[in-house]
Amino acid sequence: MPRQTRTTTDTLSAILETMQSLESKMPNGELKVIKSDVEELKICYHSLKQDMSEIKLKLFNPESGIIVKVNDNKRRLDEVEGIVDEIGEEITVMSTDVHDLKSYKKNVNTALYAVYAATVGLVVHAIKGLF
Repeated sequence: MPRQTRTTTDTLSAILETMQSLESKMPNGELKVIKSDVEELKICYHSLKQDMSEIKLKLFNPESGIIVKVNDNKRRLDEVEGIVDEIGEEITVMSTDVHDLKSYKKNVNTALYAVYAATVGLVVHAIKGLF
């Protein structure tokens, strides 16, 4: 005989029906407490089910879900890391260029001082030759 599958709502409804039939046969009010607890459990189950549906929607929404946002942020982070690596390489090249320019400036200044000294020496020599 194949077994029928029942949903939780069907099971809870069956429990409530059974409890109602038992309540009519028993004189004490203990079953009323159990019945109210099962009804409260049913309400909490539906609330929990609704909350889970909302959480799934927030996580797995293909347009604005959290998983989509995390994947997009990771892709952007990878792009930024690539750009940072390129900038680091450019900074290294610029640093080398600046060092070379400073060395060139030092050599040109030394040469200019030598030219100035020679010019002053020639001028002084020319002035001495006149007197």
